[in-house]
Amino acid sequence: MNDDLTKLVSGLREQVEKLIVDIKSDPRMSKLASLHQALNTLEESCGMSKTKIADLFDFKEGMEIRPDEFFGLEPLEAAKRFLRKKGKAATFGEIASMLQAGGCEIKDEAELRLSLARSTRQVVKVGADLYGLTEFYPDMNRGRKKTLKDAIEAVANGVEVVETVDELVENGKSEERKKKEVLEKSK
Repeated sequence: MNDDLTKLVSGLREQVEKLIVDIKSDPRMSKLASLHQALNTLEESCGMSKTKIADLFDFKEGMEIRPDEFFGLEPLEAAKRFLRKKGKAATFGEIASMLQAGGCEIKDEAELRLSLARSTRQVVKVGADLYGLTEFYPDMNRGRKKTLKDAIEAVANGVEVVETVDELVENGKSEERKKKEVLEKSK
């Protein structure tokens, strides 16, 4: 790397570090830190996502959202698009703030939170208040119960029928009816 450029980078870094020291020594910063901690404690006790200080200062993680990017979209669809763009899981607070920054109207945050939790085919709750897309986790087993349709498909694909029928029995259909349906389809 060019020596002049290296000196420029070092000089700018020193200026940034000095400014940060000045800001941290300001009594308002100390008050902000204690208020932020109290806010996070209350949010956590209410089951809400913690607000990040970076969000309060409107610092972005290197991702720009256009002011009209989510305009006119339903909040759940906008949330999925945001997560896809981000490429990894995000807290509910980050999702909500980025959707609003992108022009999406969120009438009820509780409704959006519920929509994210119920959209289990495309969205997965990764942590206490952390959501990602199922496509980010290809090895995740979604674990659904077997149905009669699954048994018929299994027979068509040459899979052992007995296990499939037994699974269906566990899921509530009469054993005789299931065996009869599966065996008829296998003929």
